[in-house]
Amino acid sequence: MEPHTPSPTQENNERAMARLPSYYRPLPSFTEIGDVMTIPQGSVGTQDRPPGKWAELVWDTSWKATATGQQLKRKLLLELLKRPPVRELMARPGFFFSGKREEERISDKRANIESAVIQCMGEVQDPPCTSCMRLQGPWSKCVALADGTGDARACAGCRWNGQYKRCSIWKAAQEQSTSGDVGADASKSRYSEKDYRNWTSVLETVEFMAEAAQMVRSAAGNHPVQSEKVMLNRLAAQIELLLRVGKPARDSLSELWPNPSPSNPGSSQG
Repeated sequence: MEPHTPSPTQENNERAMARLPSYYRPLPSFTEIGDVMTIPQGSVGTQDRPPGKWAELVWDTSWKATATGQQLKRKLLLELLKRPPVRELMARPGFFFSGKREEERISDKRANIESAVIQCMGEVQDPPCTSCMRLQGPWSKCVALADGTGDARACAGCRWNGQYKRCSIWKAAQEQSTSGDVGADASKSRYSEKDYRNWTSVLETVEFMAEAAQMVRSAAGNHPVQSEKVMLNRLAAQIELLLRVGKPARDSLSELWPNPSPSNPGSSQG
């Protein structure tokens, strides 16, 4: 008599119902995670309305783009979010097809979050920039920061997707700064935007390394295994050594280009 051969379907079902190995952590039978989030309907039109559901969503959401990336690049946004909104977020008709799509596009990039924040808190520009006059960008009005400098001088619509260089308001501000008007520091006019980006990149790296050294030291202090603790302390010491070695060069650069302010890129801190 031939031995019975189980069907593939029966074998797969038995495997699917098998118990988890002992090295798996026990999981609850059911649980809910995260916060309840309601995305409002999109708002379109040119009316300046008081801050509403969209302004609340922009300010209260823990956007992924603000929690990742280099520290200094996030500081503008984090500083802006400390100010209150003055208007509701109003989109240009036809740009978004739903509130859900609008939320997805905003959360896609840090520049888009900054764009939404500036639109809710900046000043309406009259006349608008040339790009807004051509109906480019997602927002119904041309809004910009009165105290913005660098790329933060561009209007909210042109900051969308990082297209700030097309903004005529930003271009006019660049021409003023390079011509020496409005009391610009003559020493800064020798440096290009690329120089500024390189210097801010140095500061971002230094800040990240200092934070990393502190985290490694903390992990070493809490680690139960002595050998691992020694290894972590050595790693922290190496990072701290790199910071000390580079300090003279950073000090020399600071004399040529003062540290940019987090909320006002390109200006010197007092």
